[in-house]
This record gives sequence, C-alpha cells and structure tokens, in this order.
Amino acid sequence: MFSIDIGGPATPQITSTLVPVDGSNADNGEYGVNLLVSPDAESIQCATNADDIAPPPGDKWTVQGKINQVFYSANLDQTLQTTGPQDRGYCYYFGGNGEQMSGQVDSGICNMSQFINLTAYSMHIDGQSLSFNLSAYLGGVDAQEDNALVSVDFMDNDYNIIDNQQIGPVSASDRNFQTSLIYRETVGKIKALTRYINVYLILTRTSDVTIYGTNNDGNADALSFIINPPGESTRASSYWRCSAG
Repeated sequence: MFSIDIGGPATPQITSTLVPVDGSNADNGEYGVNLLVSPDAESIQCATNADDIAPPPGDKWTVQGKINQVFYSANLDQTLQTTGPQDRGYCYYFGGNGEQMSGQVDSGICNMSQFINLTAYSMHIDGQSLSFNLSAYLGGVDAQEDNALVSVDFMDNDYNIIDNQQIGPVSASDRNFQTSLIYRETVGKIKALTRYINVYLILTRTSDVTIYGTNNDGNADALSFIINPPGESTRASSYWRCSAG
C-alpha cells in the first residue's frame, strides 16, 4: 500500500495499491487519448439517492469511503440542467452520506485512485519530449464548501514521487455559489525517470453537518489524463468544456 497526506494532523492519510490498472491506453503507449480507465462515472449501475447502496466505481479504481456514482436525473446535487460537461452521460461522482451505522459521522473525506504504468513511454519521457494534460469537471452545491480535487503523483521505477500536479479544489465562490461542475485543467512536462502515475480523486466535506447534513457534496465528472505526442506541448481535452441548462 502507498499513502499520501492531504492535510494537517487531523486529516487522515489516503492509501492506494501500487498495482497498475488493466486496460489503460498506456499499456500500448498511445498518445492523445485518455489513459484513465472508467473516468466518467458510467462504468456500473448508478445510485438514485445519497443512501442508495450502489457498487463502488468498478474494479478499475481503488476506493476509500463512500464515494459513489449517482444519476444526474436523481436530482441529488448535480442535475441534467446544472452547469457541467456538455457530453455528461448519465452519472457523476458523489461523496456519499457520511453517517455511519453507529450514528457517528465519518471524517468527511473519501477518494478513489488509479495506478498507471508509463514504461511504454520511457524513452521519450527521459528525452524530455512528452507533455501531459490533466483535466476534470469539479464542483459542489450552492454555498457549501464541500469540494473535489484531482491529484497526480509522478513516480520513478522505485515508486519515489518526483513530481505532483493538482487541479482543484473548486470553491463555492469559484462556482458563484451555484450548484455546478467547473472545468479545470493543467498542462506540463513529464519529468525524466517517470515510470508510473498515481491519480487520486478526493472528495471532501467541509460544511457544518448540523446545518447541511452528513452528505459529502464534493462532486466530479469527466476525469482525463492525456500524454501528448512527442514534441507537442498541449492537446485540447477530449471533453466539451462547459454547458448550462
């Protein structure tokens, strides 16, 4: 297991298995395509409400907590009319209900991670000719500060982290205090000796549970990590930027 610390002493560590995901486009060293497997919350049956016990996001992600796939049509947080991906499919990622069977409330943090082997790109990576695009739609609900972020660890052959890139979180003010998913993207050069990436989606409840309830209303959809062809600096995301109903 591998762990990262995403906050202060009260923040739990997030763990991930260092087992490369099966079926990634990275296995064949493909360029200009999304290397994440099941990145868009469409892989399995989705939940219809916060308490619905739906399966976790497939066997392609390592899941901690109650992160779930929820129908846009459930009218829970995001809907088919809220601002977000134009080609949004049926479902998005939702942080789940934090109330436990004991009646206690969980830590408010849930996540999923995916470990991808980049050794097929090693020659061009070490030649410093490859760049990446990391993007996602991230957001939440109204004035609540529950949020989502995507963090990517770039690791060498011995699993040492040699770089980290992050998009998000998106604040309530970033969303103009509207329920929505906002497009975020970062681009950069892949550092020499990179052999793996570990991609985390982290959903965090920060709102007062006595006012807003125990749902973790951090939301996300359309995660993407693309490696551009050698010498090409950036490539447009494969997802439509934004739409409002």
